[in-house]
Amino acid sequence: MRALQERLVAERNFSETMLDAAGCLVVVLDPGGSVVRWNRACEQLTGYPAADLATAADVVHLLVAPEDGAGTPQVLTELRDGRPGIVSYLNRWRTRSGELRLITWCNTAVVIDGTRHVISSGIDITDVEQARQALEISEAWFRLLAEAAPDMIYRCRLSPDRAFEYVSPAALALTGYPPQAFYADPQLMLGVTHPDDRALLRLAETDFGRPASAPLRLRWIHQDGSIH
Repeated sequence: MRALQERLVAERNFSETMLDAAGCLVVVLDPGGSVVRWNRACEQLTGYPAADLATAADVVHLLVAPEDGAGTPQVLTELRDGRPGIVSYLNRWRTRSGELRLITWCNTAVVIDGTRHVISSGIDITDVEQARQALEISEAWFRLLAEAAPDMIYRCRLSPDRAFEYVSPAALALTGYPPQAFYADPQLMLGVTHPDDRALLRLAETDFGRPASAPLRLRWIHQDGSIH
C-alpha cells in the first residue's frame, strides 16, 4: 500500500511539473467553479499567484474583461453539467496591472475523484492579433496611396507561379489595359514592354532581390500603339 501511495504521489508531482513547464495557460476548475490548478504560465501572464486564485470568489469576474464575460460562465457551467466534447472561444483577460490580453481557449470536462472538473488550456495571441491589425492598416494605407497615384504600381509574384497580386488603377491610362487584364494574364507586362527592352525586364526579374545599381528604364507599348 505504501509503495502504491508513493507511486501516486510521484505521478502527481510529475503531472504538476509538466503543467508548470507547459508554455500554454492551464486552469482546472472544480464543480463549484473554484480554481484547483493554476499553472506557472497563468501566474506569469496575469501576475496572480495560484494562492490568490484559490481564495477568489469569482474567478471569471476577476479575470475576464466585462464585455467578454457574458458567455464564459455559461460555457463552464454547461461543461460541468455534462456537455460533451471540447468548447473553444476567445476572451480577454485583465492582468493584475490592468493590461488586457487576448486568449484563445479550448475547454473540456473530466471526472476527477468522482466529480466533473473543467480543464481549460489557453494561448495568448495578443501580439499576433496586434500584428495582424497593424498589417491590415498598413495594407489599407498602401492601397489608398497606390490607387490615388498617377504612376502604375504593381506587385508581382515570380514563384512558384508568376501572378500579379496587385495592380493600381493607373495601369489603364499608362498601358490601355485595366488591372483585371494583368491579373488574368501574368505575361501581359512582358507583352506591353517594348521588344528591345524585354531582355532588360527578364534580367531584372532574374536578379530580383539584389540591389539595383540604377533605375530600370523600360518603354511600354500602349494598347493604342503609342510608346511611353
